[in-house]
Amino acid sequence: MSEEELLELLEAAVVDTFVCGGCGSPLESDAEFCGLCNWKNPLSNII
Repeated sequence: MSEEELLELLEAAVVDTFVCGGCGSPLESDAEFCGLCNWKNPLSNII
């Protein structure tokens, strides 16, 4: 993951509209996995 991608994800985590990187469904920023497509949130271990 590039620094730019990480910054984009961190910025998204502080707003209400954080979405899954796999299917695009809304997620809480501290969710470890998406309940719909099982996408692993790379920010879950940072937040």
